[in-house]
Amino acid sequence: MKPETAAYAARRILGEMPERMTLIPHEEGGGFYSAWKVDCFGGTFFLKQSCPTELSIYERTARDSAGFPAYLGSAYFRGKPYLLLEYIEGHDMMRCTRGDLILVLDALIGIQRAYWQSSETVGDSFEKTFASCRNRRAFLQDARLLPAYDAFLAAYEQTPHTLCHNDLLPFNVRVDGRRAVLIDWEHGGILPYPLPLARLLAHTMEDPDALFFMTVEDRRFAILYYYDVLIKEAGISLDDYLHTLALFFLYEKTEWIYVYNRFKKRRDARFAAYQQSAHALAARLCAEQTSDALLSAMLA
Repeated sequence: MKPETAAYAARRILGEMPERMTLIPHEEGGGFYSAWKVDCFGGTFFLKQSCPTELSIYERTARDSAGFPAYLGSAYFRGKPYLLLEYIEGHDMMRCTRGDLILVLDALIGIQRAYWQSSETVGDSFEKTFASCRNRRAFLQDARLLPAYDAFLAAYEQTPHTLCHNDLLPFNVRVDGRRAVLIDWEHGGILPYPLPLARLLAHTMEDPDALFFMTVEDRRFAILYYYDVLIKEAGISLDDYLHTLALFFLYEKTEWIYVYNRFKKRRDARFAAYQQSAHALAARLCAEQTSDALLSAMLA
């Protein structure tokens, strides 16, 4: 996208033409987001080309600032929505530290507590996301996974709902040492509560060279901290919570199996690693092993 296009979108919200627009690069390299750091007389802001789902979430949650970057307005330009948000000097969670992890968990918990069992319609619908989960099943092509995956689908329908970021990978947070915010809400809505935590943790590895680094101890801490601070107060037992979370971990572990089978990609080490993890977790789920065994499988 030409920078002048984004600048005109920013002007519609700010009322002035920015002095400088700086594209935001992909964390994984190889390109840029349709997002900019905007410098103007009134300060520094963050502008992004967005989508109706994300716009609806920010408009609905504008009063609930905790856990979100401050929402400063939006405008349509050439048929596309643009959001203006506060610019946060900070970093993501691709190299996890315990202090940052606590800030991110507190942000997530604050959002989910405010919308626990909400009947509101915001963001993606339950029906849309559940259809996507059902569609994935057809591409797993693995009899060893299907019984556990069917248990996941049953849990998806029965698990309490709240506002969920449905793509909470470690680069979709910003932490500045004092607080954390969840960003990039293109996918989210009132959905089963384990979705964001499972996604945040299931793709991390203890290998320092991994894309998302997190120690086993920090993953264990996150799982139990989230339960102690949020889920326990909902009257859900630790055993039920760990079993449900393990099912949502299984869903995350099938992601690359689905991608490779669905799009007929050449299988590589990533496919093999995810398949191995999914098989191990599915076996424990189908064997109805203890909560400690399920926790160990999530941490493997």
